[in-house]
Amino acid sequence: AQVYASLAEGEGAGTIFDSVRGTLFEVIPFDVASYAKEALNWVAGNVGIVLSGVAKFFVDIILFVMALYYFLKDGAVFRRAFISLSPLMDEDDEEIARMLGRAINSIVTGRLLMALVQGLLAMIGFLIFGIPNAILWGSVTVVTALIPGIGTALTVAPAVVYLFLGNATGAAAGLFVYGVFVVGLIDNILGPNLIGRGVLLHPFVILLSVLGGIVLFGPTGFVLG
Repeated sequence: AQVYASLAEGEGAGTIFDSVRGTLFEVIPFDVASYAKEALNWVAGNVGIVLSGVAKFFVDIILFVMALYYFLKDGAVFRRAFISLSPLMDEDDEEIARMLGRAINSIVTGRLLMALVQGLLAMIGFLIFGIPNAILWGSVTVVTALIPGIGTALTVAPAVVYLFLGNATGAAAGLFVYGVFVVGLIDNILGPNLIGRGVLLHPFVILLSVLGGIVLFGPTGFVLG
């Protein structure tokens, strides 16, 4: 609060000194106060949103862990309760439960296999276009590929920027094209086949379901869809 009040009164304007080994070469006027005031205004105006978002994130994580624990511990009990309370015939309920289990297993397995494929393709691209520690970043891509929507872009995009800033424009352009049309599109081509094989649905229906689920429900939509 004292910092903000001081800046609001016009204090805090300063200079930036560029020096090498203690020798002053140049003094550049720089209005620190105006930029600091804008930053503090933004923080003051959005602190509630930021704190509520962080709190919601941790609450969701706690609820997820608790739900996972009880579903793993008492899953059979929940299944029997569902069958007994459902107005359908028990045989129909059993078939629905089997179909749901098969679908969920297929989705999880398909996503994991797809992430491994995308990580391997990304690693190959990093090796071809000269990204250091290609195996490490390919392994990171396996993890980021599990994030719907952005996925492999979290590693491929910084790699493209790295090559561009290193004056390797041709390699940057090549990695960009490779990342979009090989690493990125393989998910839309191979993913529905991996998932559809277990749920016995046409790959195009799976693709529409996954994309629609992501649009409607966000990151969890690839399961719900």
